Amino acid sequence: MAVRFERKNLADLHPAEYNPRKKLTPEDPEYIQIRNSLTEFGYADPIVINADGTIIKGHQRRTVMMDLGYTEAEVIVLDIPDKAKEKALNIALNKITGKWDNAILKDLLVELDLEGYDFSVTGFQRTDLEDLIQKLDIPPEATEDGYDAEAAAAEIEEPVTRPGDLWRLGRHRLLCGDSTDPDDVERLLAGKQLDLVITDPPYNVNYGEKVDFLKKYRTDNCRPESTIENDRMSETGFYDFLLTAFRNINGAMRSGAAIYVFHADTNGLPFRQAYTDAGLKLAQVLIWEKSNFVLGRQDYQWRSLKT
Repeated sequence: MAVRFERKNLADLHPAEYNPRKKLTPEDPEYIQIRNSLTEFGYADPIVINADGTIIKGHQRRTVMMDLGYTEAEVIVLDIPDKAKEKALNIALNKITGKWDNAILKDLLVELDLEGYDFSVTGFQRTDLEDLIQKLDIPPEATEDGYDAEAAAAEIEEPVTRPGDLWRLGRHRLLCGDSTDPDDVERLLAGKQLDLVITDPPYNVNYGEKVDFLKKYRTDNCRPESTIENDRMSETGFYDFLLTAFRNINGAMRSGAAIYVFHADTNGLPFRQAYTDAGLKLAQVLIWEKSNFVLGRQDYQWRSLKT
């Protein structure tokens, strides 16, 4: 069977009357996928026709191409006098496909996703990737293995993760970055928008100084060794820090999304001011009522309430 490439006028090609594929409309998902693929990659999968101009493979592609303004294209021309054989080839080209190696496919889609590439042009959707991750990566039930994260962290002399590292954790993405940097936020989200934000910024209460004070009197103190970054700033500096982060968050949220912000009430004013100045709506305050009071130098001891 001779095979050759020829440049043809798309209007001169004849759709096969027997073609079993359903005709597409611009609203159909497959039509949109073909259109996106043509827009992204160009005409990379040639139409196949018989010598008399009958389309054997590429009916949908021809329709979308003409809608996009294509008038001509290089096509594969076959010489098949036997119409029965032509029909059989039509079915074979549309039906015979290899099986996917799901593990490799999942890794490829994850790689594209981490790079911020819209892999929907491949014909696979985000739900397909989530299904693959669910089947391959996530055990049906989590079991406690007794792993001591704090002890393991204490043994690390040189951190593995560096600023700019982006980690894929099942369905989740974790960036070692800066929430005040819009480029970092954009890279983490990869074009997606947030439905829910839960954030626990530094409280600007100089927690490290308190830890150092307690360690003078308690050698068995298990509080963290290092200080908290951005936890001892001027009032103006702290406001600007929060405002920048809240603006980035607001820009990343979907309309109607919810946000929960943990903070210390001693600095409630800059928190609320920066929050509202960033365009976020302050709806209400939720209180964490602790079961025991905290010793301090107040006139009266009360059960600590944390917002």
